[in-house]
Amino acid sequence: MKKFKHLLSLFLVLALTITCVPNIGVYAQAEGTESTTTQNLPLDKSYRIKTTEGVASNNGYALGMTAPKYGGSTSSYVEEIEGGGFCRIEALKGKIYIETYSADYKLLSTKKIKYELPKFGGYFKGKDARYIVFGQNNHGSDKTKEVVRVVKYDDDWNKLGQCSIANENVYEPFAAGPLHMAESDGILYIHTSRYLYWDAEKDVARIHHEVNLTYVVDEDSMECVMREAPGDWVSHSFAQYILSDGEYVYRLDLGDGNPRAVNLAKSVAYQEPDDWSTWYGKTENRSLLDIIGSKGDNVTGVSLGGFELMHDGERLITAGSSIVQDSSVTKAPIEKAYRNIFVITMNKKFNESPKLKWITDYKKDDGITILNPQLVKVEDGYYMFWQEYYVERETNLWVTRVAKLDEDGNLVGKIHKIRGYLSDCKPIVTSDNHLFWYTTMNENTPTFYSLDMNRLDDYDFNGRIFADQFEIKLSQYTYTEINDPSRMHSYKPDVTVYYQGEKLVNGQDYTYEYHDNYTQGTAYVDVIGKDFFVGTQRVSFEILPAEEDPPYQEPSWWGNGGQATTKPTATKKPTTTTTKTGKTTGNKTVKISTGAVINKGTGTAAVTPKKVQGVRVSNLKGKKVVVSWYKQQKMSGYQIQYANNKKFTKGKKKLSVSKSKAFRIIKKLKKKTYYFRVRTYKITGGKKVYGKWSKVAKVKVRM
Repeated sequence: MKKFKHLLSLFLVLALTITCVPNIGVYAQAEGTESTTTQNLPLDKSYRIKTTEGVASNNGYALGMTAPKYGGSTSSYVEEIEGGGFCRIEALKGKIYIETYSADYKLLSTKKIKYELPKFGGYFKGKDARYIVFGQNNHGSDKTKEVVRVVKYDDDWNKLGQCSIANENVYEPFAAGPLHMAESDGILYIHTSRYLYWDAEKDVARIHHEVNLTYVVDEDSMECVMREAPGDWVSHSFAQYILSDGEYVYRLDLGDGNPRAVNLAKSVAYQEPDDWSTWYGKTENRSLLDIIGSKGDNVTGVSLGGFELMHDGERLITAGSSIVQDSSVTKAPIEKAYRNIFVITMNKKFNESPKLKWITDYKKDDGITILNPQLVKVEDGYYMFWQEYYVERETNLWVTRVAKLDEDGNLVGKIHKIRGYLSDCKPIVTSDNHLFWYTTMNENTPTFYSLDMNRLDDYDFNGRIFADQFEIKLSQYTYTEINDPSRMHSYKPDVTVYYQGEKLVNGQDYTYEYHDNYTQGTAYVDVIGKDFFVGTQRVSFEILPAEEDPPYQEPSWWGNGGQATTKPTATKKPTTTTTKTGKTTGNKTVKISTGAVINKGTGTAAVTPKKVQGVRVSNLKGKKVVVSWYKQQKMSGYQIQYANNKKFTKGKKKLSVSKSKAFRIIKKLKKKTYYFRVRTYKITGGKKVYGKWSKVAKVKVRM
């Protein structure tokens, strides 16, 4: 019976533990920024393809603002080419670049189209043609001046026609937010924004006020049939989207004042001849998300990133990021408040309330910053993409999140984390079920991303790997210094790096650089992580002093062709004689081959060794230094003196070194600055005769 009760208790504890595990499929939860677990590389890293061809740009910057007040324009697009390959379209520095790539990412051709007006508004591929919108400022407030031009092209980019629009009350077109287009039954709808004229006498406060604007163009005649579609005045409008189902046109705006909300407007599709009055009188507006704060405050805490007709044909869906729109929770300044990703669905008949669904559930203390999302429609639902970052080991970790939504906008499965970057290029779905886009960063050529929708798990990135987890091997850990008076010879062992037993690729996974690798002492290799790997790991190797003084090297233009010889020494003819015992006669100073000097005078002379040259001190690992010098011949030995001050009065110590060596490693030093000097000595008549001290060398001892 007791055994049964014990088993029952274990079962209940296990059941309670299981029920307490959070459902990570519902939200993207905050993840630890300091993980002690082993991080794994993605199973498949081939989803990123870096090219060296194509025009360099920086379209990733469009999503680089963490909490933008104002919407930005879209400048880059990508399309799949029938039969394989794809087309990159990007507006850049006064030109439209149309680049054709093969299926294996080779650049096949480039076409350039000059802007027809100074400003780029947007691009749209319709059913039978392509359209580009250009614009120009109207700072003279001339109502007859062309401010917008819509240009029509065929699939080979031959110009088919244009629509010139001289619109009253446009001071600057494309003011704030991305221009979007839609078409239905031969009608092109353009939803954008503008700055208005300003009459200082009539309205002092509203200096070139910003507001949304809709144009309607007949695609056959390329005539602008509606220059300012009425019914949804949103001011300021920081995002503009537009859709049509053939019967109605739906316009979505992010407003900061009139109204202060995510506003959805519904108007009947264009029909002649009473369209103006129909749009003006029968446009319906609904707030999808009310925004806290003062009317007209540019900071909304909201951004929008997509607008689609839902699969059932009865609803609309939009995606974005937002702060908590509750003034009791979110305090000023709301610009710095944390955000979460949401979707909102709305019945097209406007007979139900909008439904808000949160995709993420981050908290303030999570420290995660979210950028604007992208919404992509697929056959069985939607995919959402967004970038986010958090601080890990004092550096930002940027990742791309990918979430699958069902046809009702509900999260399906987990939210994937991909090592990569988004851009203002909206991802597309290719014929082989890949999610595809490209990014350019820091004025570089494109990096293409291709994710197989059926195996997103293979691309998952569960956290960057720090270089301190590398296993680093050097081909050599000890060198003997080469006699090189120029001290320009470098010591460079080969470097091999492993992670979890896998050999990494130099230039792709890491780079490395050498330090202090020219002279004796401890030299270093810094291995620096790249891509999935970050941080630096330093490894050391030792350079020991040379054993011999370098031979004299004559210059190449000298008579013997630069061969190494013994350095010649000029001597005067002696006027005295020297006995084997070292006694001299006469009164001249004589140099002898021992490198010592015999002082002038009579009787027995003291032999004074020469001054030591080339003294150097270098740090070694572990609070050690190596002192080295140029070796002298036929001396009895050397003496090293070191202290904590240049006068050699504090902490002074002396060490002896045998004549066979020209260096000494000194251990157990403190993390202080030390001063060193060296001299030789010669034992003559049983006494040590010391030479002069060398020049002082100093070093600050490292750990």
